[in-house]
This record gives sequence, structure tokens and C-alpha cells, in this order.
Amino acid sequence: MQIQNINGKGAPAKKAKAATKDADAETKAKPAKEKAEKKPAAPKKSTAKDDLTKIEGIGPKAAEALVAAGLVTFADVAKAKVPAIQTILDEADGKFGAMKPDTWPKQAKLAADEKWDELKTLQDELDGGIEKK
Repeated sequence: MQIQNINGKGAPAKKAKAATKDADAETKAKPAKEKAEKKPAAPKKSTAKDDLTKIEGIGPKAAEALVAAGLVTFADVAKAKVPAIQTILDEADGKFGAMKPDTWPKQAKLAADEKWDELKTLQDELDGGIEKK
């Protein structure tokens, strides 16, 4: 069986049917493609860990304790309350109990916002993460 096309030449039925399927698929794909192009991409939330040791006063072991407690990024530490951080440290290991995390959320906020110069200035005013008196 042959199907007559516009210019009068015959084409096998299988080819015509395949061409129709391709055209239908392309027509259906266009609106989705256009919709995807118009919609702005949502900002991706980072799942990577930040190097918490960049916060003055946090060493590798303390960083491990914070990560184990769910404080994985600078933003996590910035949102945490100082007493909650102190509790994490106390429960992780007795030697962390002497640590003073008072400035850690502030430092973490600057790091999360990528304000490295401001973080450096603040850290110059600290002694082991503790405000100098």
C-alpha cells in the first residue's frame, strides 16, 4: 500500500507512518521544551561539606563532631545557637567542653556569604576563636 503525498509521488506506508510518529513526538516535545526554557532554574542547594576548620577555634576533631551532629556547612553553623553547639561539643568528647564557640556562628555566616576579607579581619581580632580582651 502506498500513500500519495503532496507532490503526487507515492511513499511506502511504513515510511509515512514513521514520519507521522516523529512529527507527533516533536509537536508534543515542543511545549515542554519551551516551558523548560522559559522557567528560570532554581538555585541548587549545595550538598557538599564546607571546611569548617576555616572557622577559627574549630580543629579537625571538633569539625568531625559538628558534622556528625548535622552541622555540615557554614550555613548550618551560622544558624546554630551557641548553647546547641556547646552541647554537641560536650557530648562528643570531654576535651571539647573547654572550647568556646561564641564566635563560630558569626564566623560561619561570613564564610557562608563568602565574605572572606571580613572573616579574616574578624579572625585577626580573635585568639583561638575567642574575642581578645
